Amino acid sequence: MEAATVGASKRADEGNPEPSRSIKHSYCGVGGMIAGHWNTANTFDPGSDGPATLVSITFDARMFPFAEGSGVDMILRTLIKQGNKFFESGAIEVEAGDLDWETNSRTCLTANSFFRQETFDPNDPNPERPDFSESMQFGFTTANSSPNAGVCVENREALVDNFIVNVQ
Repeated sequence: MEAATVGASKRADEGNPEPSRSIKHSYCGVGGMIAGHWNTANTFDPGSDGPATLVSITFDARMFPFAEGSGVDMILRTLIKQGNKFFESGAIEVEAGDLDWETNSRTCLTANSFFRQETFDPNDPNPERPDFSESMQFGFTTANSSPNAGVCVENREALVDNFIVNVQ
């Protein structure tokens, strides 16, 4: 049986400093999963905030060990929501088994750093991009995959803290 579930919650006993966001992925079989995570406070309005040209994000993360042969580490991407459209940026890999908090960042992201999630085609020379002159809500996606049939991973957990968006 191939299936995937994601759960997210506040984890009061872990953080940099405490608390943090716990993200758990469970899945079986070949394929992948992706989930979006939002904080409504991470909103940019060019009408009141001025024009945007660059976006930078920073966050702390750590990931717990996982079962052998279960695929790649957890991947995080910056996510922009504009209306009913979702745009992602390049991947940041959170390595499994490193129990120390690690600070991750992406700086100087332009509209061309993002691609529309629902219609992404790596062969498209002109993919749809977000409009930095419009309101944007920021978050991140988490993703996992497994190249192996019959491999099941239960509650692969990553913690994310101090997610900061800076718009210039």
